[in-house]
Amino acid sequence: MRCFRRFISAALFALLALNLTPADAKEIGLFIQEQPVSFNGAPPFIKNGTTMVPLRTVTESFGLKLDWDQSTRSIQLTGANVHIKLTIDEPRGEVNRKQITLPQPPTIVSDRTYVPLRFVGEQLNKSVEWEPEQSNIFISNSQFESDQYWLAKLVEAEASGEPYQGKVAVAAVVINRSKSPFFPKSIKSVIFERQQFTPVHTRRIYAMQAKTDTVKAVSEALNGVDPTNGALYFHNPQKSNNRFLAGRSTTSVIGNHRFAR
Repeated sequence: MRCFRRFISAALFALLALNLTPADAKEIGLFIQEQPVSFNGAPPFIKNGTTMVPLRTVTESFGLKLDWDQSTRSIQLTGANVHIKLTIDEPRGEVNRKQITLPQPPTIVSDRTYVPLRFVGEQLNKSVEWEPEQSNIFISNSQFESDQYWLAKLVEAEASGEPYQGKVAVAAVVINRSKSPFFPKSIKSVIFERQQFTPVHTRRIYAMQAKTDTVKAVSEALNGVDPTNGALYFHNPQKSNNRFLAGRSTTSVIGNHRFAR
């Protein structure tokens, strides 16, 4: 009987773990218009595959007017061209008076109201991207602008002392990877893939400020310029003695970097 009870307890725990993933199990980072968002002791969590964030985070980050009706436990969010009505624990809501089905209903946890982040972002015509390697969410006006921003930060960190063509080349490697079957499929997922780029591993990328020529070099690469001839890797032989990279076929040498595939 005791073994049976233990089995039931373990099964219930596993079921709950599948449905609700607290953010402190794997901290979620949120960037809105490329700026990091602080949660002030109310971290987001993932429930049934949907990221839930504090309502205050949404209203403050997007400049929305909030109206709360205690009697109906309903939320109304008003922006320039959108009116969203949600009700706690209700799977349906309204957007501009049209009924919609939510990926996950709003909920209250520890006296804080949480709402589905992607749903709200998309109703505001924002690009919403989930980057699984570092558990980051990026919300921006456009994915292209966001890709350019983060790629420029990486290139500044990896190639700040390199010639202009060397910066174009480093950006091109990231873009080439996003098109390769052996790497993640989006530019930001390539950038933040684990154990690939030192500035990401050390988190130095977050503090980088890309210079004007770096942004221009990244723009060229995003528009198809590739001085590496299709390289998927680069390294500085004077600083790195990587046997794997040394064994790859060289496609070009620009500045201090050797490019290979």
